[in-house]
Amino acid sequence: MRARRSGVRGREGSRAGAPGAPGGGRLLTLPSRPDLCGFAGPGLASERLPRAFSKGFSSTFTGERRLKGDRIFEALGATDELSSAIGLAGEFSSEKGHTFVEQLHKVQCMLQDVGSNIATPLSSAREAHLKRTSFSEKPVLELEQWIDSYSEQLPPLRAFILPVGTAPAPR
Repeated sequence: MRARRSGVRGREGSRAGAPGAPGGGRLLTLPSRPDLCGFAGPGLASERLPRAFSKGFSSTFTGERRLKGDRIFEALGATDELSSAIGLAGEFSSEKGHTFVEQLHKVQCMLQDVGSNIATPLSSAREAHLKRTSFSEKPVLELEQWIDSYSEQLPPLRAFILPVGTAPAPR
């Protein structure tokens, strides 16, 4: 997927992402997947990265400003990395014709919901925030069913490999 600049106007009426524009940042547009994730949008998901983003602070969904090193942003980064790894696995699996590719895409959608929930700290969330970012246990139960189904197809586990050795080994 390739991000591209958009000519969408920002709050100040300036072109978002234009060099030197007040409050300017980058506006990235990425294709959305409403067919998989269950949300309908304008066909493009947009994310604006404001200048304040580069000053060591960022905002949660509730608007609360926190240091970028906050555990919320660490958890969001870990969730994004997991989603990225799953996306890559999905691409390789698709090339090989595996049947579980749609399930991997659904897991990525589940991780988007998890990220929304993580980005909504209870300390500053109003009822509307909580309602918008809550999700049921249904995806978790579905994921557990998939794990059980695929685990039944595996031979019994007879050994376990621990990643030890040099520093890059466990990575």
